[in-house]
Amino acid sequence: MARMIRQLVILVSLCVVFSGALFATTPSITSLSSASGAIGSSVTITGANFGTTQDTSTVTFNGTAATATGWSAGSIVVSVPTAATTGYVTVTVGGVVSNSVNFMVATANLTLTGSLATARMFQTATLLNGGTVLVAGGVDGFQYLPISSVELYSPVTGTVTTTGNLNTARIFNTATLLMNGHVLIAGGSDSNWNQIGAAELYDPASGTFTLTGGLNTALHTPQPY
Repeated sequence: MARMIRQLVILVSLCVVFSGALFATTPSITSLSSASGAIGSSVTITGANFGTTQDTSTVTFNGTAATATGWSAGSIVVSVPTAATTGYVTVTVGGVVSNSVNFMVATANLTLTGSLATARMFQTATLLNGGTVLVAGGVDGFQYLPISSVELYSPVTGTVTTTGNLNTARIFNTATLLMNGHVLIAGGSDSNWNQIGAAELYDPASGTFTLTGGLNTALHTPQPY
């Protein structure tokens, strides 16, 4: 009986020593420099037991491996990998995985670009075959008058330039890119909120609008409020 007790004590002691050693070397994350970021952005992982060099250790963002640019026992600097999605960041050292810390991958970044020559709202924006965007119609925010001026945004230069004017200023109209590259402007409302039956065609080659067949029934698109 005494022998069995001694063996049990030895076994428990070994388990305590083993678990203590494992705990002492298990990598742990205490914080991230940012809880969210875009693909390619730099994130610093602070914690313990990462090892003085990376060697075969890894960092993953929701299962996607990241490239480390800096590595020390208590800090790792990585770039958010291209295929990363929102989820958990973990560090694996010697086959042992750390705790998980949530990280949100930003799907898009917005930056300021060229300004419109005429401030407007409820306008249409149509991507043309040449890559520019046709901004037509809308209404100003002061007297609430429909706008006849039209502008082109170039994503290459980040600038906005004016182009031909609508024959009829309108709001809540439609703008449809046709197979020949022209844009059909149809419907909408005038300054008195009368529905418009006249339709126009925009020619990107000449930058002009010409009237075309009118709608059988004047109408406008539903108001966005």
